[in-house]
Amino acid sequence: MSITGEPDGEPLRVGTAIGDVLGGMNLTIGVLTALHARELSGKGQRVDVALVDSVISSLETGTQRYFASGKLPRRIGNLAGALRFLQGQGRQLRHRLRQR
Repeated sequence: MSITGEPDGEPLRVGTAIGDVLGGMNLTIGVLTALHARELSGKGQRVDVALVDSVISSLETGTQRYFASGKLPRRIGNLAGALRFLQGQGRQLRHRLRQR
């Protein structure tokens, strides 16, 4: 929760059970991969999915920035962490299109 919420506000919880959703998605990928492997080899597979691992893998570049710099990522609201430099580009483009 330390990276969710507005920059000057309190941390916010994600509005949906994102761990369950991502865990289910990763489980589906694992089951489909296991079924494909069974078709190729004739042997069964074990699929093991952890909800926490699914959530951590979805943190975009937050964990990479932490391990590279040692600094905890900060709350940036609904800005895209890796794409912050593009924020505002859409407004500029809409403004230019209106001028035509």
